[in-house]
Amino acid sequence: MKRIALPQTRALALPDGRSLELELRRSVRARNMLIRILEVEGRAELVLPRRVTVAEGWRFAEEKARWIDARLASLPPHVPFEHGASVLYGGAPLRLFHDASRRRGTPVRDGGGLMVPGPIERMSQAVLRWYVAEARRELGGRAFALAERIGRNVQRLTIRDPETRWGSCSSAGHLSFSWRLMMAPGLVADYVVAHEVAHLKAMHHGRSFWALVDELFGDPDAPRRWLNDHGLMLRRYG
Repeated sequence: MKRIALPQTRALALPDGRSLELELRRSVRARNMLIRILEVEGRAELVLPRRVTVAEGWRFAEEKARWIDARLASLPPHVPFEHGASVLYGGAPLRLFHDASRRRGTPVRDGGGLMVPGPIERMSQAVLRWYVAEARRELGGRAFALAERIGRNVQRLTIRDPETRWGSCSSAGHLSFSWRLMMAPGLVADYVVAHEVAHLKAMHHGRSFWALVDELFGDPDAPRRWLNDHGLMLRRYG
């Protein structure tokens, strides 16, 4: 018998009369019904095993409605890169302004603001490119300097937006960092750079690795706590 495709989203009614969008997905690997909170995207997903009907799944979701609503409400707000938005740079507030006087060019910091030229409908992309360029310059510069201190070479540097990691180091000497580190306090970014550079010499998390991190940076506890407490907030920008 041909399986009926699930609808992508349904409106889940809440006890107070509001509703929220719930995405439905069937999984051949799932053994039980599951509500997943996709924190970065700020949405919820109902995952159904192959033999569970949509009606059964929806009853399960209705029972969990209050919990779903509370979890979504607890997420940091999503902050788009648009005119007037308050974002972060180095842990400090940075206000975004569309600069209508310039049709093209690079965004320029002006006090506590960032003046972004070009078409306003492309402002988000322009701000993202600016953060990537800043990360390449700042994080890259720190990484190359620290690598030289320990007698290692950075073979390649990339700036990306990974979903879970803030940085990575491959056995081939390739370093990668999240551009979102430019929104974090400088101490936090410095720690992540030192952590990944240390992997150029020690591709593990043993005692010698942490001794090298201490040599390059110092005590990592404070920046690690900061990322644990505020990392999701950084991922909700843009």
